[in-house]
Amino acid sequence: WGLYDTDLFDPTGFLNGTHNNIYQTFQGIGEGTQFRANAMLYSHEDDYIGDGESFAVLCLKYFTGDWGWIGMHSSDLFDGDYSANEWHQFEVRGTVPPGTEWVQAGVMFIQPDLEPGGVYVDAVEMYEEGENIGYFSGHVFDESTGDPLEYAYVLAFASDSSHFAMGFMTNSDGYYFIPVAADRDYFLEIMRPGYQSHYGNGYVGTDEEVELDDVYLSPEDEPQDAIVEGTVFDWYTDEPVPGASVLFAYTDGDLQIIEATADESGYFMEQVPAGFDHDLFVYAEGYFSEHDAFYLSPGDHEVLEIGIPSMSQAGRVYGTVTNSETGDVVSYAEASLNCGEDEDWDHTGALGTYRLFAY
Repeated sequence: WGLYDTDLFDPTGFLNGTHNNIYQTFQGIGEGTQFRANAMLYSHEDDYIGDGESFAVLCLKYFTGDWGWIGMHSSDLFDGDYSANEWHQFEVRGTVPPGTEWVQAGVMFIQPDLEPGGVYVDAVEMYEEGENIGYFSGHVFDESTGDPLEYAYVLAFASDSSHFAMGFMTNSDGYYFIPVAADRDYFLEIMRPGYQSHYGNGYVGTDEEVELDDVYLSPEDEPQDAIVEGTVFDWYTDEPVPGASVLFAYTDGDLQIIEATADESGYFMEQVPAGFDHDLFVYAEGYFSEHDAFYLSPGDHEVLEIGIPSMSQAGRVYGTVTNSETGDVVSYAEASLNCGEDEDWDHTGALGTYRLFAY
């Protein structure tokens, strides 16, 4: 099942390539109905999906009564991460969203720029079953005008790869509403052709509707924001520190604060304005706060591993560096601590602060 006909190429939407579907259609399934579908997927070495960027997904697609697109839930990607000449089992779980009249269950195959790769499909099964569900909702706006942004795609991916919600779109009010499998951490991406994408993360519990902060998408020709992600862990045990607060501070004439929260695995991700010096503070109950400082250029993507020490096991020295004559803070001054065999260092950022530890 490879598609090499240029007449089928579709560069629009969030798939950006040739795509085709094998599916069965169902009508009149009630809102909130939950499904689980399984299938076996296979790619032969003579037309191996791993030789390009092609992929396939097991999916549940949702449409209105006049076949207007609502969104879809999907399995993990079947791509080059899976070996050739072997059958691999995939699973998708979905909850029928409001406004659905038609449901399509099947397999979707995508070939960006007519990349190589063929897929065989067998043993497709679908069951109705119950599972805890939650919901993400929010609004998307055009940053340059402040107007609601219609037809923005919202994607949610469970951090444990157990659930994927793709292609749910905003309405004329910029509003979106996505049912997902509950009790999981999710990565979220909001995208629309002609605009820069927005990234975030969040946790949703059973029967919980998490209303996310308003998102303002910038036109793609404006300077890109920077992305900072990472993991917060206990310096001594290497265990994650869930619920740790991650605070970004910068000045654009006024002091601006952006705060994120680490999930159950200690992971955080935040999209922050580029072109500024940022002070990063990480703190959690029972731990000393950690500090770092760096400059972020447009399009930067930083991945951090941040260990924070327990108050019961470490000592701390902290302060601010200022110019003795003017009283102005001094950015990027290096501070170091040598205490017996312990050594630590930090450098000040835009706020002139530093944190040093004896571990």
